[in-house]
This record gives sequence, structure tokens and C-alpha cells, in this order.
Amino acid sequence: MKSALAIVTVVLGAVATLAQTPPQAPSRDQPRVATIGTAIVTGLVIADDEPREPLRRATVTLSRSGVEDIRAATTDDQGRYVFDHLPAGAYALAASKGAYLSSSYGAPKPGMPGSLVTLAEGETFMAKPISLWRGAVIAGRLTDRYGQPAANGAVDVNQVVMVNGERRRRTGSRTYAMTNAHGEYRIYGLLPGEYLVSSAPPPQAVQAEPTPAELTWASRGAGQVPPPARVFTYAPTIFPGTADAAGGVIITLGRGEQRLGVDFAMQLVPVSRVSGKVIGPDGQPVSGLTVLCSAKNPSPLLPPSGLPISRTSPDGSFVCPQLTPGQYTLAARSTVPVTQGGANRSNLGPPLWALADVTTAGQDIPNVVLRMQSGQQVQGQVVLRATTSSPSLDPTRVQVRLEAGAGAAPIASAAPGTIGPDGALKIDGVVPGPYRVTATAPGGWFLHSAMLAGKNVADVPFDIGAGQDIAGLVVTFSDAQTDLSGALKDGEGRPAPQLYVVVFTTDKTMWLPGSRRVRSVRSTEVGAYAIAGLPPGEYYLCALTELEAALLFEASYLEQLVPSAIKLTIADGEKKRQDLQVGR
Repeated sequence: MKSALAIVTVVLGAVATLAQTPPQAPSRDQPRVATIGTAIVTGLVIADDEPREPLRRATVTLSRSGVEDIRAATTDDQGRYVFDHLPAGAYALAASKGAYLSSSYGAPKPGMPGSLVTLAEGETFMAKPISLWRGAVIAGRLTDRYGQPAANGAVDVNQVVMVNGERRRRTGSRTYAMTNAHGEYRIYGLLPGEYLVSSAPPPQAVQAEPTPAELTWASRGAGQVPPPARVFTYAPTIFPGTADAAGGVIITLGRGEQRLGVDFAMQLVPVSRVSGKVIGPDGQPVSGLTVLCSAKNPSPLLPPSGLPISRTSPDGSFVCPQLTPGQYTLAARSTVPVTQGGANRSNLGPPLWALADVTTAGQDIPNVVLRMQSGQQVQGQVVLRATTSSPSLDPTRVQVRLEAGAGAAPIASAAPGTIGPDGALKIDGVVPGPYRVTATAPGGWFLHSAMLAGKNVADVPFDIGAGQDIAGLVVTFSDAQTDLSGALKDGEGRPAPQLYVVVFTTDKTMWLPGSRRVRSVRSTEVGAYAIAGLPPGEYYLCALTELEAALLFEASYLEQLVPSAIKLTIADGEKKRQDLQVGR
């Protein structure tokens, strides 16, 4: 008897809640995208552990590249799936199931990018089996200070990686679960690796801890009222029960391992109430501003926590309550118009800023003054360097911004620049701190460099100090983009498909997060790769079977790739071909 395969579901962007869809342009103005074709994709989903049995009721998704066309299917009792009536195109294929780790077709292991499946009309593609790893498990019990179950508490698990000799949370690795009425939690679907387990503070109110003087006064019912009790709250707590991330215990998990009994108690710590006023340059209070309070040196092992926020009152006062012990930065930034001295003034010029550092240890800190100052100014020039017959570009259509770097104040958001018809560039209201220049332009123009005092600050950060205006920034665009392409071949000259190609600058000072000079792509099924838009310079180039994408910009990781890489130089606008032989 013919086996029944699961029905394929098609999800197209055009079918989403028609009742809420805004009026569309006439159909003749819309691009025509085929949703039905004659190609077929079929395959099998299996368990990666022995005896590699087929997985029934696994979910398989097929996503067409460049189109909002996502199809889903469920495997049958033999782990099989089929997608039919497919139009020609490139597709991403992935599978998932319950306690298993989701995986993409062609990926060396879970959590890594897969490869595209390119279909022609009428083609039947028999995909290699997609293997799913069983996820690891961490489970335990969370209690309060009295050993009672902490119900409805959030428990976080963050993967830890070694970066440049320091343990650090792996970005995007956070998984969490809520405890039940018995304080129990269970977090599954974890990759092999090292993990830190922590609890988030519960939403309950702070607690007052009566002092002996208060208890004595209460028993007598008379006499002078003693000073108020210290106030406590539950702090983020790291297993096995510490508020200091450095004292947390790392849990190492193997593939599919279950680690039970990870029990710990939340820590109660004293809280501080920080209060003060925001004062304008004219000495008058500033109302209606948001005051942010951020930890100065957050642990690299834990995800960033929310910022306590306060709004200034008509008299400029603010209050940040319930701060746990630590070092904090208070920050405020104005946007015009603001209310200053009780009057609305709409002509105050560029935004103002204020910063103040405080250290808390359970004591209240009153009378903190945040004195607003004028932001700094960055001036320069936008240069358009034409090397081809590209259409001319109006400089006012260029966008130049300052991107805040590591260690910047929480109010140091990206500052946009204004550009005149002559290319004169001006950025006002910049908060002191580290920055890097980012810039875009339409019509086939590309950022070539942003030079300041001999440094390309599109690649390395520069500091703006308090009271320090910057002049002489030259942002250059070119209409000639570089292209690096080639083919990967094995020792016998055959195509080496589905490998990761990494290209990174030989200048280690530019091995920075988000660097334009560190790139990676996946080679196609015929071993081809292409990388466009690299700035001119000298680079390392290598091919990998596996890529730790989360570590791509870390110096210690890139250093490991140097011995297996070749060197090459890319000139302005050069179209360079570089083949690689792999497996040597």
C-alpha cells in the first residue's frame, strides 16, 4: 500500500490577515512571483545517535531565497517528507523535533549555517538525510532564602565560550524556563558545551529587614522612632548560589547529556535608593527627561539586564530605587524642546547630556547632580571619487553616522550627520565616548574610507572627549566595488562544496566586532564562493569545514586560522579571482 506522506503547508507573505492589509498598488505594478512549479524535494530525517533511526513527526521547513515563500511538512512514520509543485529557485531546508536540536540541511552540526538547494523546473532533488542531535538537559530546583520553593521564577542558561583567554557568554545562547509550584525547572535542547545557570530577580516587591532598634521600639510602643530598616531584594543569582558571576560554577554538558540536581537558592541583597536633580547649563532644573542607570562593568558571563529608568519631575528631581550593590552610571540626554525652569523652550540648540558615576552598597545616595552639557561637534567633508561612468551623486543623499563603541555611555546612540551640497559634513550633540564611522550612499556608491588624523575610523574606533570638538574627518565614497571570488577544489581537482570561506585582514588592530574587513560565506554546491565590497588591503583567506560564527571577530579565534590561510592583496575596485585547494 502506498505510504501517506504529510501534507505540505505553504505560507506566503501575501496571505497574511487580508482584513488588515493596507490598499495595494494595481496588480500590474506588482512583481509576479511563481508559487507553483514542477520541482520536488524529498528526503529523510533521522536521529544522529545510534542506531540512527528515522524520526517520525519531525517538522521540516523549506524557505525559498529572496521570496516570502515558506513551506512546512511533517515526517511520516518512516521519517520521510516530500515537497512538490515547487517553482525553480534556491531553497533553505531545515528540520526540528521536540527534545532534538534544530538543524539546517548541509550544516556540519546544529547551530551552524546550512547550504542552499538549487532547483530547476521539473527537477526531483533527493536530499541527504538530515541528522538531528538529541539536546542536552539541565534541571533542578530554585528556592528562596528560607529554603522554600521559588514558584514562577525565571532560570537562565547561557553558554560560555573562551575568548582571548577570558570566559564570556556566547551571544544569542540564552535559554530560560519558569519554575513550577515546587520551584522545579527543566531546560532542554542544549548544545554540547559549557554553561552558566542563573536566576533572574522575581517581580515581587522589596523586603524590609527590621533592625533590633525597631523591634525594641515596637515592643515598647513609645519613645523616639529609630532609623528605618534596611531594604533588601533578590539579586540575579548564579549557581551554586552567589550574586557574583565570578563565583559561579560552570557546568559542562556532553551531547544529549542530562544534568539533574542543579539546585540553588536566590540571594537576598540590600538595595539603595539613588536620587538627585538634573540641572541645565543655566543652572535651572530640567524636567521631562529620562534618567538611565546602567552597570559600569557588567559581567561578560551574563546577558545585559534592563536599565532602571526614572523621569525628572517639574523641579528636575529623579529617583532610581532598588539598586543592588555595584557601580553604576547615571545618564541623561535631552531632545528639544525641553521644559527648563518651568518654561517650554524650543530653541535650545543641539541636544544636551549629563553623566555621573555612583557606587552602591545598600546605603541610600541622595543629592546626585546631573549637570547638562552641550554635546560635541564633529566636522568634516564627504568626498565622492568617481572611477567609472556611474551617475553623479548628490552629497546630501549620503548618510554618515557615528556608531557607539564598547564602553560607551548608554545614551551614546548613533548620531546622524548633516551634509551640505558641497559635501560639508557636520554631526552635532555627540556624547563623549568611543565611536566608529558608518556611512551609506545610494546608486552603486560604496564607503571607501573615513580618515581622521591618519586613522581609518570606519575600521577602528576613535575617542571623543568632553569639551573636545573634532575637525578634519574625510569620508570618501567610491563607485568601484571590489569583488573576490573563486572555486574550492580537493586534491584531485574536484569541486569541494559546502565549505566556509573566511577572509580577514592581516592587520590585527582591525579584528573588531562588526569589522568590514572580516567576512565569511558558504561555498555553493559546486564549490564556488563570492565576497563583494571588501575595502582594499591585504587579507588572509582560508576554507573551513566548520565555522564558529559567534567567535568570528575574536582575535584568539582568527589567530588559529592564520596557519591554514593564504595571503592576498585587493586593490581599489579590483575584481579578483582566487581559487583554493582544500584537504591538503
